[in-house]
Amino acid sequence: MTEERTGFFAKIIKSFTSVNFYRHIKSRPFSTGFKYLLLLILIITIALSIRFSFILSNGANFIADWISTNIPEITIRNGEVSSPAQQPYVKGTNDFVFILDTTGATATILPEYKAGILLLKNKIVHKQSEVETREYDLSKTPYFVLNKAVVDRIKSIFVWITIPLMVIFLYLYYIAAKLVQAFAFSLLSLIINAAGKLKISYKGLLNIGIFTLTLPTLLGTIVDITGLRIPFFWLIYMVVYAALLIVMTTGARDKEA
Repeated sequence: MTEERTGFFAKIIKSFTSVNFYRHIKSRPFSTGFKYLLLLILIITIALSIRFSFILSNGANFIADWISTNIPEITIRNGEVSSPAQQPYVKGTNDFVFILDTTGATATILPEYKAGILLLKNKIVHKQSEVETREYDLSKTPYFVLNKAVVDRIKSIFVWITIPLMVIFLYLYYIAAKLVQAFAFSLLSLIINAAGKLKISYKGLLNIGIFTLTLPTLLGTIVDITGLRIPFFWLIYMVVYAALLIVMTTGARDKEA
């Protein structure tokens, strides 16, 4: 079966099972490998986006629920904060605390709290750590309301905007990353080509480099989707890629008549 008649999913399998497949790939234009990469990364991006969308949605729901539960209704009008809640209002733990006090009774976040936010009448004090605290002036804030309805609306907008942007970012990132890997490992291909006197053109070597990326890329996708923690997986990735590259580049030698 020639390369032209090999379907996309068959190419995926042949990319790490068939040396003969590479004898056809090496003679094809670089666009063959590039188009394959675009489609492969598209499928991987969709799979990863589904996984990350669940994580993103759960995270957004958790934050929204925390805000709705722990922060009372707050209004900022002409730079001044007001709230119907009894003050000082303190909610949180020693690790993170939210304090609302427009009465002036509270000036700083106590040392017992490692981090937190203190909302005063006209400014926000953000304690990032035990050694770093920042203040933000609210005098230029004309109007802002924070309540459950607003939080739910922000959550919905955030999810629907972030997910498409995440898909686009992942797609472009993986294309760029895989192309960089293919070009970087082409140095190994060039050495194999010269040492074995294989006489494969550079575009052919790049095609081989792109197709041999399939297996390690799929392994990496499985690890990301399942959330597995494999020590030194980056090293396993490179070893698998390099091994396939050596075997398939060497095996792409034309058969002797």
